Amino acid sequence: MGLRLHLAGSIALSTLLAAAAAEAQLLKPNLYPAPRESLRLFEMLRPVEAEDTLHSWNASLGYQLTGMNSKVPGQPEQRSLATGLASLNARVGARGFAGLDFSYSGQDIDLRNRNLRIRGDIAEAGLRFSGGAMLLPYLAVGATIGRSTLDGIYHFGPSPQDQSSGDIMSYGAFAALLYPAGDWKFSLTGAYSYDEGRQSFADGSPREQQSYLHVASTMLTALYAIAPRLDAMASLAWHHTIDERTFLSGRVSDEDWLRPSLGLVYRLTDQASLLVVASRYAMNEAYDYDSVALGLNLKF
Repeated sequence: MGLRLHLAGSIALSTLLAAAAAEAQLLKPNLYPAPRESLRLFEMLRPVEAEDTLHSWNASLGYQLTGMNSKVPGQPEQRSLATGLASLNARVGARGFAGLDFSYSGQDIDLRNRNLRIRGDIAEAGLRFSGGAMLLPYLAVGATIGRSTLDGIYHFGPSPQDQSSGDIMSYGAFAALLYPAGDWKFSLTGAYSYDEGRQSFADGSPREQQSYLHVASTMLTALYAIAPRLDAMASLAWHHTIDERTFLSGRVSDEDWLRPSLGLVYRLTDQASLLVVASRYAMNEAYDYDSVALGLNLKF
């Protein structure tokens, strides 16, 4: 199955006062919802005076439900995904930041490829490291590296079930700019990501599959204080597929698409916040996409 669809990602609530992790990972198509990292940018992009090497710790937990359906009559496909995410992030000195994310997802797939019905139940566990530094006030750059393992059961037409396994390596780089303006806060992020995947089957058929994906992304996020403890959030991400090779060849996929997102951030205390956010695809041709996510963020 295509790397573009392997995860729809999951949510960890991060407010603008949280420490930062990697913006690039959220910008991967479907890997994480668009608002996730932008809500960490405010503190990340400001220099701080700190004697400790590691400080301003932040932990997040999240859960997301996602649905994806093909819009192309000749390639019917349905996917549903439930994903959980746990993250730990910290500032490093006055200008650095680092993060560790663990994700786990379960995905159901039902599609037809060349008149063959394929059903799958896939579990994916991923670990991702991120880090970067601030070059100027409100301007930061960073990179990510991650690995995911795949474990699934497939049914190819009337054939007995076939066990599969595989892995995906992910690499990304990003630059992020923040502009605070009174009750408004804006962030602009550009990123490049590259994924390389492998999947094999217990009985050797189909033969081992390989895939890769190059994606460039740009995202604008705005946060507005509508009440003393409540913020409204909106983001618009544009994604462009530079090059790809999917596990299933010959299938139509989106080359360019937008992903608008809307959400609310509620601060329970100065150290704890809740987030709810909804995302979907727009101005695309191949797949409908909708997701709803909840998250909890803690500072310590």
